[in-house]
Amino acid sequence: MSPEHPAQAERPAAPPEPPSSLLAAIWLSLRSLLGRADPPPQTAWSFSATGVMSALLCVWALAFLTFGPSLATVGCSEPKQGPPPIEEGTIRGLSEADTLFFYDQRGTLLAETSGTGEVRARFNAYPYGATRHQSSTESRLYAGAPRDTGVGLDH
Repeated sequence: MSPEHPAQAERPAAPPEPPSSLLAAIWLSLRSLLGRADPPPQTAWSFSATGVMSALLCVWALAFLTFGPSLATVGCSEPKQGPPPIEEGTIRGLSEADTLFFYDQRGTLLAETSGTGEVRARFNAYPYGATRHQSSTESRLYAGAPRDTGVGLDH
């Protein structure tokens, strides 16, 4: 019985075996993905990995385009309504009663000022901490070490 149309021709019962087990696995997975019963031409075996990688790339792109905007929407939503949090201990301003200490990179005291910026005391040191000028009553003068004023040495 001859078919009336060439597309209705009978297909072979079993496709030929691929040359190796790796190619067989790739061929079977592509066959199931594409829904094709006949094997691809022999020249297409070298391009089968490209098709799989393209499919994986499409899956990742679809997942990113699906979940990316939803995560951004959830992350950028407005906070809960209610009073602002209590900020205990937050400094809102400085007054004359406040004292500020200014240090250099070694931790040596340079100046002691009020909260308004008025200089109350200074300290200057020669190399290795020998006092050059001192009007501060602070005990940690040179390199953050406590100074024994009785003998003039830093601990």
